[in-house]
Amino acid sequence: MLKLPLKPYLPLIKKHADRRVLDPYLVAAVIMQESSGQQYAQRVERGFWRRYGEGILRWVTSTASPYDDEWARYPDIYCSSYGLMQIMLQTAAEAGFHFRFPGELFDPDRNIEIGCAILSRHRNAVGGDIRKMLLRYNGGGDPTYPDRVLRHHRALLEQRIFEP
Repeated sequence: MLKLPLKPYLPLIKKHADRRVLDPYLVAAVIMQESSGQQYAQRVERGFWRRYGEGILRWVTSTASPYDDEWARYPDIYCSSYGLMQIMLQTAAEAGFHFRFPGELFDPDRNIEIGCAILSRHRNAVGGDIRKMLLRYNGGGDPTYPDRVLRHHRALLEQRIFEP
């Protein structure tokens, strides 16, 4: 049953989805696809630093935060996706995440808040097209990603997880 791993996070999903005028079922579906509802999920994206490391370092040195400079010494930190919505550190920072430690992205409230901000930004950039929004959220490299999220969406709707 899909509902069980999400149960502790339903109020946070609803709160942050509503704040960004997002479908909470869609946010929950992204969480199921990205982490299966596992708060401490972390995935290193192999090859990411090779492709984007130079740009990340330029971005890090241009920000006022001393903490992102400190963590840039460890490429796997910037090449990892964190938490329920599997958010990369630089993407989170670009969406307003201020941190001292990258592991703060494991906090469900902060993770879902930032994930919803990112989804909302992508939705606005693509004129509300859900499939394109999901592709952008995933980085655009996997054309099957929207279908997988939308399958979770249908299953969660059938379970009525946000209804009492």
